[in-house]
Amino acid sequence: MTRLFPKAWVGTMTVGTIAPASPAPNNFRQRYERGIQNLKALGLKVIEDRRVFAKNGHVAGTVGARVRHIHDLFQNPEVGMIISAIGGFNSNQLLRHIDYDLIQRNPKILVGYSDVTNLHMAITKQTNLVTFYGPAIMPQFGDFGGPIDFTLRNFKKAFQPIPIGSLPVSEVFTEELLPWGTHDSRPKQMQPNSGWIICHEGKSEGYSLVANLTTLMMTIATRWEPIWQDKVLFLEEEGQSTQITDRCLTHLENIGVFEKIKGIVFGRSYGYKVVDSKYPLKRILRRFGRRYKIPVIANVDFGHSDPVLTLPQLIHVKVDTAKQDVAFTEAAVVA
Repeated sequence: MTRLFPKAWVGTMTVGTIAPASPAPNNFRQRYERGIQNLKALGLKVIEDRRVFAKNGHVAGTVGARVRHIHDLFQNPEVGMIISAIGGFNSNQLLRHIDYDLIQRNPKILVGYSDVTNLHMAITKQTNLVTFYGPAIMPQFGDFGGPIDFTLRNFKKAFQPIPIGSLPVSEVFTEELLPWGTHDSRPKQMQPNSGWIICHEGKSEGYSLVANLTTLMMTIATRWEPIWQDKVLFLEEEGQSTQITDRCLTHLENIGVFEKIKGIVFGRSYGYKVVDSKYPLKRILRRFGRRYKIPVIANVDFGHSDPVLTLPQLIHVKVDTAKQDVAFTEAAVVA
């Protein structure tokens, strides 16, 4: 597989921020500014661009303005990392207008999750650039006191020119959602983490594809649909239900994805709903794992959860449920 690697985070790096979908920076400026200050505390130099505060109805500015902002950051020679302020619902509006040749000529670290799945899928498909599914400015860096140590430690590790190795399991997590702007002036309450759930046993290896499941569905039958062959799918949701997950996975099955992939790793999610206690997520995931003889693991720390890992796209990964091990075996950046 031919891939394009961004440069590692070494010393002081200049960061640009984007709002490709939601206008939340406009709606919750104090939260956004706190996230910027927490980034600066890491020794990062942040380009403060007022374009992130744009608002055009339910999105963060016009399509043209959002695309130009992305282009400007990728072609800025001082910028080494681009981080999304937040996700949203409509970054797919940008995909037809992005200059992928420009991005390919100027590879940089790109970080985001949720609706930013659209950018991950389009950019990796069109340029082979390794991008990163990880924390955003407002949800994680904007937390009171900054990101949880687990999030911060694994964020830094992802951008070093060495393999990430085996994914750790956080000892604690939180499901507490503090309303922004009114009640987010204290740390969230944590609870013990029971660890990963092995839904179907197995051992395999492939290349990482990390996505929000319902957003991933938006790419199917477009030019940005992923190449599924030999992928280990890292999938996550927010506030969805067993019904929706089953529907999405069944659609992937119907278009032949499960004959091509090597495994599934499913993230823990805020507000996930089990519609019928006899059919929990584990049972649904086990059905697909058993049918296609692939390893399936759930309750992993990424996506709409807290704390979160930073996971690279297109990187070789090994899954071994007997050892409860998911290991990235090659570096995602170059020195």
